[in-house]
Amino acid sequence: MPLTGYLCARENRRIKKFVILQHFGFSKFLFIMIYRSAPIFQPSSYSIPASLLGMIAILGLVIVGSVQAQIAVRTETVTTNPDMRLPHPANAKQAVILKHSMTLHAGRDSYGAHHMTAPGKASGSREFVDIQYDQGEGVGARNGGNPLFAGIYHDEVKMSTRFAPKASPGDDREIQIDRIWLAPYFDSQFSNATAPPSAPRDLAVYIYSDEGGEPGEVLFSKVIEDPRPYAAVTDLTLNFFELDLSNEAIGVLPDVVHIAYGNTGDDENFLVIGPAPYTTENVSYIYFPENNAWEPLWNLVAGGDSFEGTVVPIRARFSLEGTASLSFAQVIGDQSFPQGQSIVPLVLPEATGGVSPINYSLTPALPTGLSFNSSTRTISGTPTEVTSGSVLYTYRATDSDGDTANLQFSIQVYASSGDVEFVEIRYDQGEAVGARNDGNHLFVSLSHDEHKMATRFAPKASTRDDRKMRIDRIWLAPYFDNQFSNATTTPSAPRDLAIYIYSDQGGEPGDALFSKVIEDPRPYAEITDFTLNFFELDLSSENIGVLPDVVHIAYGNTGDDENLLTIGPAPYTTENVSHLYLNGRWAQLWNVRAGENSFDGTVVPIRARFSLEGSKGPLSFAQAVGNQSFPQGQSIMPLVLPEATGGVSPINYSLTPALPTGLSFNSLTRTISGTPTEVTAGSLFYTYRATDSAGNTAGLQFDIRVYSPVATEQRLTLPESFAVYGNYPNPFRQSTRIVFDLPWPARATIEVMDVMGRHVLTVPSEDLAAGWQHSIELNGVTLPSGLYLYRVAVMSPEGNSVLGGRFVRIR
Repeated sequence: MPLTGYLCARENRRIKKFVILQHFGFSKFLFIMIYRSAPIFQPSSYSIPASLLGMIAILGLVIVGSVQAQIAVRTETVTTNPDMRLPHPANAKQAVILKHSMTLHAGRDSYGAHHMTAPGKASGSREFVDIQYDQGEGVGARNGGNPLFAGIYHDEVKMSTRFAPKASPGDDREIQIDRIWLAPYFDSQFSNATAPPSAPRDLAVYIYSDEGGEPGEVLFSKVIEDPRPYAAVTDLTLNFFELDLSNEAIGVLPDVVHIAYGNTGDDENFLVIGPAPYTTENVSYIYFPENNAWEPLWNLVAGGDSFEGTVVPIRARFSLEGTASLSFAQVIGDQSFPQGQSIVPLVLPEATGGVSPINYSLTPALPTGLSFNSSTRTISGTPTEVTSGSVLYTYRATDSDGDTANLQFSIQVYASSGDVEFVEIRYDQGEAVGARNDGNHLFVSLSHDEHKMATRFAPKASTRDDRKMRIDRIWLAPYFDNQFSNATTTPSAPRDLAIYIYSDQGGEPGDALFSKVIEDPRPYAEITDFTLNFFELDLSSENIGVLPDVVHIAYGNTGDDENLLTIGPAPYTTENVSHLYLNGRWAQLWNVRAGENSFDGTVVPIRARFSLEGSKGPLSFAQAVGNQSFPQGQSIMPLVLPEATGGVSPINYSLTPALPTGLSFNSLTRTISGTPTEVTAGSLFYTYRATDSAGNTAGLQFDIRVYSPVATEQRLTLPESFAVYGNYPNPFRQSTRIVFDLPWPARATIEVMDVMGRHVLTVPSEDLAAGWQHSIELNGVTLPSGLYLYRVAVMSPEGNSVLGGRFVRIR
């Protein structure tokens, strides 16, 4: 499926030109040189002949695979000055011409989060915050596994890293720089160096303001000498030195700054940077003078080698002076709970700022059956009494100085008789955004107002459930374009979106049943981690009416502004329920691929609560139980029997007669488990029964058989007859094995039918020798959940036989 223009980060159309020189020697570095905008084959721009440069380019098509290379990106001024020659060590034999272009990514899969550590407050009015984005001590690796080095030839080229020391936008303390740690290399340290070890190792350090996520105005600059003793580069460990800036009188800094470094411009011993693997993505930039612009390091590509996955290794410590005002960065939506039903625990937000420790309280008293844990900030329990309308609550944080911050929200408990049941459905696994194949996080940018993402909901547990279904509320966790560090839209841009409810048509969204444009009620916050931040939308008063049994809830852009939606697909607990609308049709999200990155394994994070009105219907089972066959003396996989639907709660479960010795049935969890110790005389017939509080019953029947694993001495004889032991496990999710005895050599074929007798699957035939307990694996991943019949047909010169059984496939 074409995704260009639909699932993408910003495309940067600036093009740069590269020359790669392979250097042999002790370190065997592969250098990539970044040139300015002059044509790369323009002879007058260089101090070497065009013929030589062309010959080098042709030779570059030959790649020596035995040489392990490291990469250095180096910038050269295009000039006729004879003192600024193209570096050309005697043993540089190859060159390859490459283009530099900004790659088109599969969604916003590399937006960053700050990794922050705070050692604690030095006094009542100062806190030091250390920020380290590099992962460990090693230099990063390019796609081929060899380490990356970025060599800065041009004195105007700089490399920077962004820092945001404050954890909360409500923190009004003053930021000052305390110290930084740098780990640069210099040209003189490499084995193919042109500069002698005695060459000055000086560099320029800068602090910039932030402008739209990139470095803006220069706030401070200083030329320093590398204080480390000279050492040749013999390994790839980053060797940091500390630079104390606390006495530089730099003054108060803005909330977000960029720290950078580059050459001083007064010598030939240029800087070489070893980008390092990151703990936080997309915080580093490189400045190209020919474009007069900063560009994200993670978008920098040299041929097949990308700097994505690395940061410029700059570490910093800031001091936050003063006391941040105690505040909440989030709000709490009004809550509505059904009487007599356990609620999903509600964790109230944590306050920021203030003086630790911070205590939390909630007033007035909660409805009967609910409780508030001030240590975990959690409301939980089962409300037992209906409230007379909504009750207003005040959630208060109080710090050790007595300062307070408040949030207000309402709670209502409404009557939930036997005629109304609320069903809450959540498909995402936990709170985190999903990951792509290489471990980085997936983001899907909806670049067109017609694009939408949907999730399918089927609240009824049984097809016999004829209650009326209505939507109660939904929870959404969208991102917006202006929340990312490379945003072009301002933080004040409207964060509106359109929500939809669709009918189901063959498993995909069909007709639109409802739509509405809403404004994101959450306060603006830049994306700093990958936690899904849901907000609640109450739809119970929208007069949407009765819904079909299966619906799809979707959201997309409103079409009236440029602040586009960005969705962070989340790891699933239920697969294949989400869809993406592209090119005039819906496609399954888990089938969407963008380059090498697949959205399989993720869902669109939409949660929903539905009300089911009316009687649940008669007590019944929506699933069957397949016949079971267990080997003697082997622990079985716990078998969870299906839950009944309908009836009047509570429902009790029983299983008769007694199970084979060593097996037990837990009626609370509806589970058979244990290790069977005795072989049964054939199959035993069991009845599994559900009984509701009104005395209504529903039953299922199935067989259990315990067989003896074949002993060594038994293998000296052959079975007397063709026998099928059943399949194990049963039920199963992916595959199961069907076990049988053959008294003579035969060709065995397994066919699968649905309960209507329609053929749905055939396992390829196998030629088998006579023997005990052959097994053939049956892969059922293509089968929908349900009860199936199977038959094992064997053909041999001695005769043909067919035996059958049944199994249950679950998802």
